[in-house]
Amino acid sequence: MCSDPGQELIKNDIKEGLVDRVVVAACTPRTHEPIFRAAVESAGLNKYFCEIANIRDQNTWAHWGKIKEATDKAKRIIKSAVAKVRLAEPLEDRFEPMEKSVLVVGGGIAGMFAALDLANMGLKVYLVEKRPSIGGNMAMLDKTFPTMDCSA
Repeated sequence: MCSDPGQELIKNDIKEGLVDRVVVAACTPRTHEPIFRAAVESAGLNKYFCEIANIRDQNTWAHWGKIKEATDKAKRIIKSAVAKVRLAEPLEDRFEPMEKSVLVVGGGIAGMFAALDLANMGLKVYLVEKRPSIGGNMAMLDKTFPTMDCSA
């Protein structure tokens, strides 16, 4: 189904009015979902009326030694995908401007280094610490090994 002839079968069935929803139980959605959604959309159907039943990654590869159990699981995954796409409503892609910022939770040494690295990448950083001051456990030390420098 991932090949051009497979996609043409889907497109033709949509154009002929045979289907108004599509479930593909084959390839991984990581790489193939955009391909199938584009095929569905090019045939005149909302691309979100296409659902991928991921029986390869979540089933075939995970349960390769248990044929009956894998087959039963594949059937359940496909039934779930059919139930989901049956209730699907047309959606449109929407893009909104967003602030490039990040929240760093924890003002210990790791949190402070992460916040500094992210700020140096040009991101706005919010550093949150539950205690009254930052520094974590390091701030509680008088001196640090090996130089015995003051930690504060």
